[in-house]
Amino acid sequence: MPPARPAIGLLLAGTLVAARAPRAMAQDALIGAPVASVRVLAADRDIDDAAVRALLETRPGRALSMADVRESLVHLHAIGRYSAIEVEANPGPAGVDLVYHVTPVREVREVVFEGTLGLSEGVLKGALRERFGRAPRPERAEQASALLRDLYRDHGYFGASVASRLEPEPGPDRARLVFSVDAGLRARVGAIEVEGEPIGGDDALRRALRVGPGVPWDASEVRRRAADVLDNWRERGHYEARLDFTTTPREGGALVDVTLEAAPGPAVSLVFEGDPLPEAQQRQFVPVRREGSVDEDLLEDSKRRIEDYLRGLGYWRAEVEYRREAEDGRLSVVFTVRRGRPYVVVEVKVEGLRAVPREELLATLRTRAGDPFVQATLDADVAALRALYLERGFSAVEVAASVEPSGRTGARAPGDGVFVSPQIAVTEGPQTRVGAIAIDGRAKVPETELRAVMRVRPGDPLYAPHVATDRSSVLLAYLNRGYRDALVDVSVTYSEDRRLADLRYVVQEGTLARVDHVIVTGNRRIGAATILRELGLAAGDPAGLEAIAEGQRRLSATGLFRRVRVDEVVRPGGATRDVLATVEEGPATTLGYGGGIEGGRRLRKGDDPTAPAEERFELAPRGFFEIGRRNLWGGNRSINLFTRVSLRPKDSSESTTGDIGGYGFKDYRVLATYREPRSVFWDLEAQLAGVAEQGVRSSFDFTRQSVTAELVRRLQRGGAVFGRYEYSKTKRFNERYDPAEEPLIDRLYPTVGVSSVSLAALRDTRLDAIDPVQGSLLGVEGELALKAIGSEVGFSKAFLQGFLYRQLPGRSRIVLATGARLGLAAGFPTTVPVTNPDGSPAVGPGGQPVTVTVDDLPASERFYAGGDTTVRGYALDRLGDAATLDANGFPLGGNAVVILNAELRIPVWRSFGLVTFVDAGQVFRRVDDFDVGEIRPAVGMGVRFKSPVGPIRADLGVKLQPQTFADGSREQRTAFYISIGQAF
Repeated sequence: MPPARPAIGLLLAGTLVAARAPRAMAQDALIGAPVASVRVLAADRDIDDAAVRALLETRPGRALSMADVRESLVHLHAIGRYSAIEVEANPGPAGVDLVYHVTPVREVREVVFEGTLGLSEGVLKGALRERFGRAPRPERAEQASALLRDLYRDHGYFGASVASRLEPEPGPDRARLVFSVDAGLRARVGAIEVEGEPIGGDDALRRALRVGPGVPWDASEVRRRAADVLDNWRERGHYEARLDFTTTPREGGALVDVTLEAAPGPAVSLVFEGDPLPEAQQRQFVPVRREGSVDEDLLEDSKRRIEDYLRGLGYWRAEVEYRREAEDGRLSVVFTVRRGRPYVVVEVKVEGLRAVPREELLATLRTRAGDPFVQATLDADVAALRALYLERGFSAVEVAASVEPSGRTGARAPGDGVFVSPQIAVTEGPQTRVGAIAIDGRAKVPETELRAVMRVRPGDPLYAPHVATDRSSVLLAYLNRGYRDALVDVSVTYSEDRRLADLRYVVQEGTLARVDHVIVTGNRRIGAATILRELGLAAGDPAGLEAIAEGQRRLSATGLFRRVRVDEVVRPGGATRDVLATVEEGPATTLGYGGGIEGGRRLRKGDDPTAPAEERFELAPRGFFEIGRRNLWGGNRSINLFTRVSLRPKDSSESTTGDIGGYGFKDYRVLATYREPRSVFWDLEAQLAGVAEQGVRSSFDFTRQSVTAELVRRLQRGGAVFGRYEYSKTKRFNERYDPAEEPLIDRLYPTVGVSSVSLAALRDTRLDAIDPVQGSLLGVEGELALKAIGSEVGFSKAFLQGFLYRQLPGRSRIVLATGARLGLAAGFPTTVPVTNPDGSPAVGPGGQPVTVTVDDLPASERFYAGGDTTVRGYALDRLGDAATLDANGFPLGGNAVVILNAELRIPVWRSFGLVTFVDAGQVFRRVDDFDVGEIRPAVGMGVRFKSPVGPIRADLGVKLQPQTFADGSREQRTAFYISIGQAF
């Protein structure tokens, strides 16, 4: 604390605000005087932090008031940076000079141990890290010392002493925590006493625990070994075994006497009498081995589980009893199972149906003729029927069920089974519909906005849960607009015959709450301005519930913080409130690396270059490394470098000797990006990227260098609009298609530069982008390349895509995933001079240069399909027709593509699942060639394993229409793929 000063002062300790009494007369004289200056000092140094000064209500020019001082102290305390705050007020010629003396909370940057440790620093730091995280906070230093003392006692240092002190480091808020340790002597085991009768005798127990006279005492090791002993005893049937120990240090702490308390209990055996019960069900329903207990609660639960299991099989009157039998130190738990006779449903009778179609109601029943009769299923049917009637406005409906023996023989029941006919009686009562809907008390929110959030409309069946939901929706609309003490009530007025009900919502709007201060705490490197910008709240804004929740979501989505919490500080009796954003920063530098393998069918040339393309299954090992830096210059700016390398098998196009074995560095990608979250305008995000890559396509290999500049406008509900400029240089080599069929534009431009602008819109409502089960992804993009902006060729492209994911009703958690993609492109006419074989310009009659006009897209910009993410069943890029495949089956690409996908993702067991899919698509040479009848389908199935890095999948696709090439060869009917991530 700063030394006492001859001035009027206020002291804040914790949340207590108190006045210094000795100068009360002088203090009263200053109240109401104008504030001349305000300073914030830490160790007599000015804190020139705009975010801190903005929290002060005592501003120059305003009259000094105790309310403003208290409010300022509360704000400064809320940010959590200061352990003590003292306010000094000095009279001056221009008014009152205020000084806030603050003592910063020091952050522990280093933990140091000194003295005679006895234990390694790794053990000590590990114990602290497990309890307190990276380092204990200064105010928890004594708790940390107590933890270390307990740790030493656990390891046999009964006389250890641990003291802590905080040593300041350079900087006002940094310190290191020093623990002074005197471990003393480590106790050794003195006398050992065994109480009880351990299995195998006292000596066997001592050997298993490795406890003997003179051995250094370590309680943690003894506990670990005792757990192993207990596991062994329970494996031998002693399910209620207990093993513990107590210690008594002798004077001086050099020896410790140990008492081992062993209670193995009786050996327990399970016996099942009566009707047989499969062994797997015995273990599942009577888990005494797993629980290590045979107490009454467990046995009673086991009895109930067995009965439920048998009744679920149709043994309606099944009964189970259990008893204990103790003899010669053994305990037998005997379950007597009486299944009784099986009951079979012959017919389900439903009476009283009038207003609702019988077929519709019967379709909801799970109790059906020919099935075993299960009382729980019938009860569920009754509840489902009643819920259906209630939802349709039959509020007085009554549904009852009874079961009667049936005289009909129907299907044969097993053994001596009994036929029954469940009967469900429905008393419908009148149907009530909604009449008028009134909203009273509303003044500050338009009625149209409130009705827009309501589900119930006049004429709808009256259903109480829907009315209650509307009441909550209206209240939420007010809360989101800042009316935080709003109340909404609803009343229902019925007509005489109860066939019509008027709804009246009564609103008490209350007072609009506004944000007074937005306080940011916990940030060290990241500027408060960056956090406030992402939070999206400012002084004077309505304190809406949704706005505060959205602010927390946006802060979390930046990826800059380990934890984010946004709270409200309510002012008693006031209409304003402070918003407190507490953050814990994540590391500024991120590293990532890993490896994997990809498997799939690819087209390769055989030994004969004129032979058709061969489909080969290839495995390609790959690895990646990524390093990124976030929070550049205190803002949410980031820079990232990503590198990936794959090893691809060589083929004949890469060898002059015909040797195609082994792997070569074929596939790599280096991507550098810079992201500016707010550029040009407040709500635009900018990104600059540079790429250098070498890749493999089915018909050629390529290298590409590109730079991209992108602006993004984020919208609500997962929407975004993108504007992009890109310049790329692409060179093709190792072409595998027939040179005679090579498009003219590819001969003219083996290396092509493309300069293009594009505009795209995207809406993504998927809950999980890696493995979605709900939501959708919709996108549209248009691209334009022009010579006027530096492109060597001109073209326009459009690409539309839509994916929909739905979890099907029921408990199976099956996901239906569907997708559709459509790409269309057209080249602009380009006039190119013809060159001679030696590279000189070709000259025609009259000495005029010879030119040729092309209006196509270069190979790097054309569309391709086939492979594990498009149409499975086809090798990579292999899908096409005679116009988009050469004579040997190598793809040439096209100006139009359509891809359709649908698959069922079926969970099977734990992390394993199956998929069945139908894919279809086609690549067309020109847009005018587009023909729905030419779309080619494929079907297949695959397996999924949900790993920590994403779904690992293996898919087998089957072509339904394999085509025959000019030489008479046919496509292989199947294609197999292994990869990470869902297909779409």
